[in-house]
Amino acid sequence: MPRRHPIQPRASVTVDAIVIAVERILDKTGPRGLTTNHIAEVAGVSIGTLYQYFPNKEALVAAVHQRYLDQTLDACRAVLAAARAAPLPQVASLIAAALFATKGDQRPIHRWLADLRSDTGVHDRYRALMDAFVVEVSGFLRDRTGLADRDASAAAFVLVHAIDGIIVAASDRPELPMSALGEHATAMVSRFLETLPPAITT
Repeated sequence: MPRRHPIQPRASVTVDAIVIAVERILDKTGPRGLTTNHIAEVAGVSIGTLYQYFPNKEALVAAVHQRYLDQTLDACRAVLAAARAAPLPQVASLIAAALFATKGDQRPIHRWLADLRSDTGVHDRYRALMDAFVVEVSGFLRDRTGLADRDASAAAFVLVHAIDGIIVAASDRPELPMSALGEHATAMVSRFLETLPPAITT
């Protein structure tokens, strides 16, 4: 966890610079270049300033991970809020597209973030956030279809983790075009909803 959170705008800029430095280093060299001295150097701050906010490099990686999770979930929640009246297969397509678009906007360091989840104590937080989003999608499906809680939860779990699993599996395979993967994942989840019992699409 961060040692303390920035309050003043100038402090927020400093923290942003430090977190961005972690992204840049992971992008360029992977975990081998990730030392607090190197992070401070790339961020343009003193090592003392870095330690004011982050006690170690694990907390820094956790901050990057949290930022990416927040960006991803915000994009998906925006889809749910804007698509209340859309057909369910279209909603699934929009969620898939939002996930892939967000990942495409982020630095291609998800393979390292996935590898470092356990080392940085982020795994439980990642799972909790994914579970929370599954609950949101489940509520959306239940409100739209009248499905029983258990069925809506199962469908939501499949939707969320099918897309996330594809993204994680592709994170260390740069030869795979993310745009094409996004199109296929979108088609997959749309057809998944279409093949569920009629209650899910009415």
